[in-house]
Amino acid sequence: MVDTNIDLLKYKQLIFDFVSGKIPVEEFEPSYLKMAKEEQVIFNNSIYQIIGTLFSDVDAYCGDPELRDDDDIDEVELISRAKSSLKSY
Repeated sequence: MVDTNIDLLKYKQLIFDFVSGKIPVEEFEPSYLKMAKEEQVIFNNSIYQIIGTLFSDVDAYCGDPELRDDDDIDEVELISRAKSSLKSY
């Protein structure tokens, strides 16, 4: 049997490291996207929604203001959304 708590802790730690400034957005973005894409654990629906919503937020992140359009978010907004998701776990 797979321990979903261990897998959930990986997400929480990565998000915490990002929002606390321990890792930069350039490290968080690819790490989170890769983790979520390769996830093999089946979480309950509420956890899956938290992971999926933040995945969409990370995917919408654009670090270059010259390339950012109305559907993209900047680093400040991504941090805000990551903090919200961390509170939801």
